[in-house]
Amino acid sequence: MREFKIANKVLNDNSPAFIIAEIGGNFTTFDEAKALIDAAVYSGADAVKLQTFKAETLASKDARYEMANTGNVSQFTLFQQYEIGKQMHQDIYAYAHSKNMEIFSTPSHINDVEMLESLGTSVYKIGSDDTSNLEFIRSVAAKHKPIIVSTGMCTALEVDEIVSVIMSTGNMNFSILHAITSYPTKHDIVNLNVIKSFQDRYPGVVIGYS
Repeated sequence: MREFKIANKVLNDNSPAFIIAEIGGNFTTFDEAKALIDAAVYSGADAVKLQTFKAETLASKDARYEMANTGNVSQFTLFQQYEIGKQMHQDIYAYAHSKNMEIFSTPSHINDVEMLESLGTSVYKIGSDDTSNLEFIRSVAAKHKPIIVSTGMCTALEVDEIVSVIMSTGNMNFSILHAITSYPTKHDIVNLNVIKSFQDRYPGVVIGYS
């Protein structure tokens, strides 16, 4: 059985769920971030996760979102509103660690990865929106740190390719998450049977849900 090592915990098929509280994109100030970390600690979460990006390297100024929770908005403007700089990252990492809370992030560009490396981040998350960006995934995997990959919008063969790319770097410390890229996700499209399919398809890999 392959184990997934994240921070000071080792997870396998017999482990209780490792709960990650997503706080990225839900704050614009340090005080708001602290409140979210405090709430995660209170709820018993094992970790909190940020989203590390710059609007300039993530979105076209012509692209738009049309979702129930955002309305019709410019992707660039929305991402610009929630992007956080290095100093804010440092402050948030330090506060999470002061609460004995594991913290890591989802980078969206190789520049984001290098900034997170400078902070000593211990884990990387690959978002569903980057699952076709195989060279980016290869670059992250080559850091030889634990990787968690969400697979929203992927076919089974595309997930096979992601797994192959990560393993080609010699990094065997990764976890695959079933994900539905629709926010908020309706109960009738969650399709949790995919978790069992992933367990059968990737024996020994720790599978989760995003």
